[in-house]
Amino acid sequence: DQRLFHPIHVATQSVLQALRLGKVSCGLVPLAFSCLRVLADTDTEHWGFIQENNLELVAEVLEEHEGDENVQEEGLALLATAAVQPAAADQIFRNGGFKAALRAVEVFVECQSVVRQLLALFLNCATVKKLGEEMIRVGTLRATLACLQMHSEDLEVVRFVLDI
Repeated sequence: DQRLFHPIHVATQSVLQALRLGKVSCGLVPLAFSCLRVLADTDTEHWGFIQENNLELVAEVLEEHEGDENVQEEGLALLATAAVQPAAADQIFRNGGFKAALRAVEVFVECQSVVRQLLALFLNCATVKKLGEEMIRVGTLRATLACLQMHSEDLEVVRFVLDI
């Protein structure tokens, strides 16, 4: 498969391998997530490489760094971007991404940038995969309303909530 040697795939696999092996220092984890998002945005067919059990890795890293605002913001942005793909949305919902996102609400409900990424993730999953009922069951509605209550003055947050 020629895609295995494509520069985007090689770079993506390098970043993922560094994360998997714990070779990325805490301060560089947000940069690693940002790189993965940029690499995938550069060529959408390479989202498949991130989806192959690697979204679970992202969720694990989010859990490991649950107190780090920058890690949460970039990790949730990566998951939200990936969630526009139906297979990724389903995987994020089922393999820890939602658990990490719901935990981020508890810790960072006051942080506007984290809340915006979190709501983007919820919206993309609800829109693409039609996970509405399941999302409500796991507490997404409660988390969404907590975000709205905290950020009712932020028009972008209000727009996300209305769209969800």
